[in-house]
Amino acid sequence: MKKKQKNRPSGQWVSLTILLAGVVLFAVLCWAMTVRDLNELEQTAEQTFAFMKLRIEHYETYVVNDKIKSLTRLLDKTNELSRAVAAEQNLSAEYLDGYAAEQRLSGAVLLDAQLKPEVQTACDGDTYALRQSLIENSNIRDIPQYQKKCYMTRLRLRGDTYDVAAVARRDAPGVVLTYV
Repeated sequence: MKKKQKNRPSGQWVSLTILLAGVVLFAVLCWAMTVRDLNELEQTAEQTFAFMKLRIEHYETYVVNDKIKSLTRLLDKTNELSRAVAAEQNLSAEYLDGYAAEQRLSGAVLLDAQLKPEVQTACDGDTYALRQSLIENSNIRDIPQYQKKCYMTRLRLRGDTYDVAAVARRDAPGVVLTYV
């Protein structure tokens, strides 16, 4: 008599099925971990960019505040020079040099009503290029006509950066121009 053999899977098929299930499980786990890691990476990148943006904004604010403080201080020194020039009886380049050194100015120029230099500091050499670039500016050309007007700016000339302030002279029609 023949015994009926039950169709049992052979050992090879069982091993192959377990191996295939392991590979599928491994692939699913890798995919799930990759998706999770990509989401974390995206969140980290967004946080990093937000932090960098905030730092850049803080730096830009710092630079603007520094510029404003520097220009305001220079304007105050220029107004004081205008007052001191009006009080000085014997105005000379030496007086202006001393004042510029005392106030830590790179230079100062007293211009007449036609914006021609009357007295200038000698410590910074000839300031012709700087002076000419400023005189062409209508804001400075108007100062002798409007005594209350003042002008301050930061400019670049030949690779150098200058903070410049200009106010009306109090002793005569003209302009007091200072820079650092």
